[in-house]
Amino acid sequence: SIEIVTDKDRISQVFSNLIKNSIDFVPKEIGVITIGAKDKGDEVEFLVRDNGSGMSKENQKEIFKKFYQIDTSTSRKRSGSGLGLAICKGIVEGLGGKIWVESKENVQTTFFFTIPKK
Repeated sequence: SIEIVTDKDRISQVFSNLIKNSIDFVPKEIGVITIGAKDKGDEVEFLVRDNGSGMSKENQKEIFKKFYQIDTSTSRKRSGSGLGLAICKGIVEGLGGKIWVESKENVQTTFFFTIPKK
């Protein structure tokens, strides 16, 4: 098992936002969301991965900005303010960690974040 000393409410909010994003973007019938954690010495690396629509390299660079949304059309199917990932970034960095995304369009997206153990 892996133990960390941190703000459980803030970590819960990060997971909640990342998982909600995954739920919004996975295929309805065959959606897969994976959650994991890895011991990295002085920190723990968490991941939330989905087999959703993925995103371009350009979107990956912008995704943590406040109010940024990939689909800005008036016919978009997903609601949201564009604040969830910016909030995740603020929380993770406030706890001394880092957050980033790796994605392949039409294949999968993985959000990673690290939190110091103490």
